[in-house]
Amino acid sequence: MNYTVIPKSIVNFQTGNSKPIDIYVWATIKYCSNYKTNISHITEEKLSLLTGLDERTIRRVIKRLKDAGYLTVQTTVKEDADRGFIKRNTYYIKPANKDYFFLDNSFFKWVCPAKVAGFLLLLKAICLNNTDTVQWSNSQIAKSIGVSRNTTTALLNECLQLRLIKPISNG
Repeated sequence: MNYTVIPKSIVNFQTGNSKPIDIYVWATIKYCSNYKTNISHITEEKLSLLTGLDERTIRRVIKRLKDAGYLTVQTTVKEDADRGFIKRNTYYIKPANKDYFFLDNSFFKWVCPAKVAGFLLLLKAICLNNTDTVQWSNSQIAKSIGVSRNTTTALLNECLQLRLIKPISNG
């Protein structure tokens, strides 16, 4: 099995109302990067295929991540005789040296909405002692991951319906 190292600090990302989607796109870029250098040459088209999001959304997410400082993007333009000008992006991600979790790369093969996948990453970042357990109320989860309570409750319900998570009994 292969793993991607994801920093728990993703819960602190401040990118706007689409935080779970932004987290998922960021993690997908990380997944497609060289694990030693954290540099990725993935295309927006490939990101679109992997995440299920359209390319326009991918471009908006990348701009938010870049503007917030979570991603450095270097764009090069080359001229091709057959295809005209070709734009290529290179993405640089800061390495996670502490407070991280390992994410099995099979996560990126699942078929679920990008918002749900990003939400699952946020949940994993707040799990108890590197387990898959969160023993908090919806309000506490919302506050700790920086997503509204209503959105958190809706996403928890969607994850339950998809059988991606299961509730634990109180006490």
